Amino acid sequence: MFHGRLPVALILVLTLLASPPAARATGVDEGLKAARQGDYDRAVDQFRPLAEGGDPQAQFLLGLCYQQGRGVPMSPSRAASWFDKAAAAGNAQAQSALGTQYLTGEGVTPDADRAYALLTQAAGAGDRRAKYGLGIIYEAGLGRDVDMTKALGWYRAAAEQGLVDAQFALAQIYEAGQTVPRDLRQAASWYRRAAEQGFPRAQFGLATLYLHGQGVEIDGIESYKWFSLAADGLPGGDERDLAQRGQALTASHLEPAKLAEAKKQIAAFKPQIEYRESLSLQGP
Repeated sequence: MFHGRLPVALILVLTLLASPPAARATGVDEGLKAARQGDYDRAVDQFRPLAEGGDPQAQFLLGLCYQQGRGVPMSPSRAASWFDKAAAAGNAQAQSALGTQYLTGEGVTPDADRAYALLTQAAGAGDRRAKYGLGIIYEAGLGRDVDMTKALGWYRAAAEQGLVDAQFALAQIYEAGQTVPRDLRQAASWYRRAAEQGFPRAQFGLATLYLHGQGVEIDGIESYKWFSLAADGLPGGDERDLAQRGQALTASHLEPAKLAEAKKQIAAFKPQIEYRESLSLQGP
């Protein structure tokens, strides 16, 4: 029997246990709804009490808020702290997020072994970002021997789940042909999947292949379209300058009717997202 006041931590646990699972789910759902409406302050207000009470889903989402600076000051270290709590409870997305932080050193001391352990757990649960992270580990030899067979396997698993980063990584590997046999058809295929999802760097890569007829037939309309979309989406810098040059070059070789057709396709373009996260503050 307790005498006097209960410890605050115990009160939080008892409060959570007294709340029906449906009520906790409603709180998370309300927080997600607020976040997707741009009201991050309200989202944090929904996530925090549940996270402090031990709800792994809310802990992961509160960690995302700190990671992205949404509704709270950006703090990679606080994000890692919340991810760690959720990861310990078996939340695969938190394991993936924390594993990635240990891989990059964002908010934590880099630790390739810890990253590998967390990402392996999350990948086993099907998390696509964890699979991509394992691909990076094996391609770069971070805490493991370089193994391109394993790297390609993990990248492909993530790419098949619609992760544009993995699709782009595969395209670059096959285009370069330095660590695996060069395969421009595969490169074009993976560039296209990422480009269709609206990934500007993949759009640039695909435009270049159409310009030179590598892995695809030369096609001025397709080349102009993808250079144009890349130029609109890339941030300022060398890549955007190159995309604009490609756009101007292909335009100069297109007949007026074909240029008009290309511009019509550009105006009608809408990213075709292959996969949306079930738990995310913003889209894929």
